[in-house]
Amino acid sequence: MANDQPTALVTGVGPGLGAAICRRLAQESYNVAGMSRAGQADAVLEEALNRDGRRYQGVHCDVSDGGAVSRALEEVESTFGPVSVLVHNAGLFTSGPFDGTAPETFEAVWRTICLGAVNCTQCVIPGMLAAGRGVLLYTGATASVKAGGGFSAFASAKFALRGLAQSLAREYGPRGIHVAHIVIDGMIRGEAARDRFRATDEQCLTSDALAATYSHLIGQDRSAWTHELDVRPDIEKF
Repeated sequence: MANDQPTALVTGVGPGLGAAICRRLAQESYNVAGMSRAGQADAVLEEALNRDGRRYQGVHCDVSDGGAVSRALEEVESTFGPVSVLVHNAGLFTSGPFDGTAPETFEAVWRTICLGAVNCTQCVIPGMLAAGRGVLLYTGATASVKAGGGFSAFASAKFALRGLAQSLAREYGPRGIHVAHIVIDGMIRGEAARDRFRATDEQCLTSDALAATYSHLIGQDRSAWTHELDVRPDIEKF
């Protein structure tokens, strides 16, 4: 049953940034729906947040499947009410030589990062327009603005997401919907950064610090909206 608290939908909820954003918004009295394909963090989040008296709902869904997203949103809104904040954090990372990257891989990465954003946004935008307000946040990366060698699939999808965010900001900003794109210029602290890239903690962004940045964007007054910002560790070269 819906209540008077605002509702946030966060995609790509794993044990890192997605979970941190969910925790932050729950602490700020949002009803939070965390969407993931694998359900990696659901049990941990539900136990922790519900124990603290928060309201969290884990939803298993492939964001590249428009029908599945629509059904999932119906479930969320029947429980919590209309979504007023969407954080599209879902991603699929791949790297390797272009001539060794199958077209199917290109498509899979694009479908998660860009088409997933389209599917989720089209589901929540009618309610936001009806309310005359809302927030759409999209997680970008270094590859959103600088495509390195060996990242053709990932970078092309992130470039597409950035273009989508720019278009939506110009279309829906005047109608009360804040659209922002966050360029995460660096690695997020965790097992992948440590084990795969041998990054030290000092070289990485923390999920909780990033979640605070997302929270700041959500709370901005419409007289001073940020459309795009980049965040990086203090020692990161740029």
